[in-house]
Amino acid sequence: MRFSSFIYLIKEGFKNLFVNYLMSFSSIGVLMACLVLVGGSYLITVNVNYVVEQVEQQNELVIFLEDDATSEQKSAVKTLLDELNDVVSYRYISPQEALEEQMDTLGEDVLAGLEEDNPLPPSFRVKLGTLANLDDVIYQFSQVTGITKINAPTAIAGTLTNIKNLIYIFGIGIVVILALVSLVIITNTIRITVFSRRREINIMKYVGATNAFIRQPFVVEGALIGLFSSALAYGIIYFAYDRVLLWMEEHNISWLTSSTQQVLLPFSEVYLVLAVTFLVVGVFTGILGSTFSMRKYLKV
Repeated sequence: MRFSSFIYLIKEGFKNLFVNYLMSFSSIGVLMACLVLVGGSYLITVNVNYVVEQVEQQNELVIFLEDDATSEQKSAVKTLLDELNDVVSYRYISPQEALEEQMDTLGEDVLAGLEEDNPLPPSFRVKLGTLANLDDVIYQFSQVTGITKINAPTAIAGTLTNIKNLIYIFGIGIVVILALVSLVIITNTIRITVFSRRREINIMKYVGATNAFIRQPFVVEGALIGLFSSALAYGIIYFAYDRVLLWMEEHNISWLTSSTQQVLLPFSEVYLVLAVTFLVVGVFTGILGSTFSMRKYLKV
């Protein structure tokens, strides 16, 4: 396509937008609303997953060793901990350190006299990145000699894994449904626009214009509708999300997370996915809606 033809199509697309401004604005409004719903569903999904992951990381796996565990047995446990991808960090706790921690928690008077005959075994405290593979991790450690007991949040692991799976399925389902609804609504809205100009299309067909020549300005118009809708939806999502983050910061809300962590993901973590998704979905829906809407009127 020559550059002059490209400029002509862009001009015609903008011209069509303003000539039929009422229908154009309604199309932009409908598609923008659908994109805002899609973006909102995505943000809810990723943030609930984020909170679940924070809860997961606050759960520890405690591996208790035999009182007389050898250095080789301790090394075997360390080697396995280093090899497992699910392990974020771990710390060896000697019997003396364990007793001191208990004294700090319960008080020295309660545990007085245990310094000479310490009943607490050595252990490893392990922080996992995810609890999804907890059963497999426990099984691998059960094969190592020198381990007497493994304390693991198995009940929490199952619950959190189910929550994450449900959120993932729910989020994908909502996004797909809203995308289909957006396509149907924008197609019908643009169809009304095309219907109001059916005589213009018929005249162009009778004077010898090709289907491609007639269709291209409408396709550009649909792409522009999608582009404007995407930009407006992105601006609304950004402003609303920023206000929510600011409100939470002002009210010092930090449920389920430590004071050093945010309740919600920062927008910098999601902006690129939202921008690309809005742009692709918006422009593609506008083009597809225009193409479907014109098929009937090109048959003369």
